[in-house]
Amino acid sequence: MMENNITLRPFTPEKDLEIALQLYEQAFPIEERRPAKQWVTTLTSGQTHPWTILYGNSFAGFFILWPMEGFIYGEHFAINSSLRGHGVGSRALVLILESIKKPLIIEVEPPQSSTIAQRRIAFYQRHGLHLCPKVYLQPPYRDTDEPFPLCLMSSDERFINEQFNNISKQIHRVVYGKTNTTY
Repeated sequence: MMENNITLRPFTPEKDLEIALQLYEQAFPIEERRPAKQWVTTLTSGQTHPWTILYGNSFAGFFILWPMEGFIYGEHFAINSSLRGHGVGSRALVLILESIKKPLIIEVEPPQSSTIAQRRIAFYQRHGLHLCPKVYLQPPYRDTDEPFPLCLMSSDERFINEQFNNISKQIHRVVYGKTNTTY
């Protein structure tokens, strides 16, 4: 089984940037990703803790974590398409959850948006994350785009339900640079 051969290491731009950028652009729709130059700046700014996921010694994916007040926000999690369905993402997520001491908060597409969204949510639920029923809008990465409806999931159901507004505002301010309260 592949999952026994999965490890994490801090993201190293010299080794990982080119292949990670290709995966980033393949794995996320344009409205859910930053422009490439901005993404590279985010990875190297020191504000984030990006992790490289390795299968053996080879790049398998990445997970970008933002330390926040009271929680960790996971902005992007992607596994190389050739390795999906083999336990790589599961093992990587377990390793991440074991390594953090605060609740993990992530954004996902609403379950009604697609079968893929439903499968993705089920994947996270199998790993102990809970879908928050409250309406959440992702601020746009580009000024020409509109806010995008997503859902939040958390490794701590009570925390997300009790702190939803504070969590949303903090993500919008720190990650998206938005202080507009209409999101």
